[in-house]
Amino acid sequence: MAGEGLAPDLVVISTARRAQETWHQMRDAFDPRIAQQFQSRVYGASSDALVGIVRETPSDVRTLLMIGHNPGFQELALRLTGKAPKGDIDRLRHKLPTAGLVVIDFAAESWRDARDGQGKLSLFETPRTIG
Repeated sequence: MAGEGLAPDLVVISTARRAQETWHQMRDAFDPRIAQQFQSRVYGASSDALVGIVRETPSDVRTLLMIGHNPGFQELALRLTGKAPKGDIDRLRHKLPTAGLVVIDFAAESWRDARDGQGKLSLFETPRTIG
């Protein structure tokens, strides 16, 4: 992520041990001043609950990173994505694996304006696609 210039302004992390370990392994690659929130409501969350978290994001946050769990995260990505390269969306429909990264861009003024099908899937990486 850091190598691609994908530095978050805010990281929302599930309180599950595995999600926290994931963040702890990656955080040294980023500015130590990045805001981070550990939220129990991310654990086992439905796509509805996750959309709620996205829409609550302060508008001064340009890049949001969420670290959590399936099936909610796969459902969230599919729900928010409208435009996507065919191969990427097919792979995402098939599986969002552990350590998968989905980057969705929105043309919105505020996170509360993030709507279903309005995002553009700009990157979908998995452990197998990283070379």
